[in-house]
Amino acid sequence: MATEREINALSAAVRNWRHWVGNDMLDHLGVAQPEDRNLGRDLAFRRRLETAGQDAVATMLRFFEIEQFARNGGHWPEPGFKLFVSHVSDARERMLPLLTALSDVGIISFMAHEAIRPAANWRDVLMEALRSMDALLSFHSGGFRASEWCGQEIGFALGRGVPIVPVMDGEIPAGFLSAVQGARWNPAAMDNTIQVVIDAMLGSERAAQRYGEALARKLKFAGSYGASDFYVEHLAPCGRLSAAAEADVRLALRLNDQVRGRDNAEALIDQG
Repeated sequence: MATEREINALSAAVRNWRHWVGNDMLDHLGVAQPEDRNLGRDLAFRRRLETAGQDAVATMLRFFEIEQFARNGGHWPEPGFKLFVSHVSDARERMLPLLTALSDVGIISFMAHEAIRPAANWRDVLMEALRSMDALLSFHSGGFRASEWCGQEIGFALGRGVPIVPVMDGEIPAGFLSAVQGARWNPAAMDNTIQVVIDAMLGSERAAQRYGEALARKLKFAGSYGASDFYVEHLAPCGRLSAAAEADVRLALRLNDQVRGRDNAEALIDQG
């Protein structure tokens, strides 16, 4: 049986995601319908949670990442593949459309000017982001090479051995990065840049696994058949699913009506 706190949290999570699917999810968890069939959708959902078994409640909490199943993103905007963006401040506005597009494919960006709260120790925040990043994107606009901070961020990424993707916007990579394949920045051909970033992730076994986990989470919350197919298509090249990615795919197949019964999504588990 769910606690009042869990019921409130799950009710809010369903409303914020796709508010009409809560009772469908409980149907597929085997939770009985309320005796009073005249209850409204939201009240029926709450009443059913009050009588749901522990396993059903835990599965709902796990799906929505609530309580003990919460995923702490630290200083990152949300859970996902962590891409540290090394850039000079003047490039911020030009880069924002790229970072928004990357978030649509599960790649979450850290930009120091966006992520660091006014009261935070910014050096500590930067170090935590560099230690936890899965990859680094270096945006080589005017002044990048002269920036000591950008140089140190690249050095940190090289030392950790994470993938680095140079994007050239007026300057070209120097030093060790001169041998790394990158992309020339063209806002009119942003898909090309996104594909270069994805290819770099897939070229590293560890990064590909982390990217698969990010896409599996996106699939779990897919809001349409088109989105479901999109994430499945991008998941396939990531290779064998990790345990965490497989768990999210199974949750999606069980509780998301936009994923449930989709043969291509089922095939991800069959291959795993």
